[in-house]
Amino acid sequence: MSEKKKKKKKSLKEMLANKKIPNKRYILEKDDRLKLKAKVLQDSIDWWEEKMNEAFSRLDSWEEKEEGFDFIFESDEELQEIITEIEFLSARGQIENKLSQELEKEIDDFVKECKGLI
Repeated sequence: MSEKKKKKKKSLKEMLANKKIPNKRYILEKDDRLKLKAKVLQDSIDWWEEKMNEAFSRLDSWEEKEEGFDFIFESDEELQEIITEIEFLSARGQIENKLSQELEKEIDDFVKECKGLI
């Protein structure tokens, strides 16, 4: 049995290293900017997911605590706080989704721009 060697993907910098391209610096800088934007967006999405999980865990805990009890004013305030947080995070999630779509389009456009150069 022969093992196939996995080809290491070359970075854009490696692919353009020996090519004479007039706007190479621009392309490499844009590549770096897009990578940074993707990292920042991913960090933001990770934060959002963590906060949503925490909020829904708090909601689950509240529901378990309130089972079998009559309406209690203090617990209603706690529920409103949880709901407000979930609503805020939901709106933030919509923004994250929009930013993700915009970044995806920007990356697609960049790939099309670079295709003929590599």
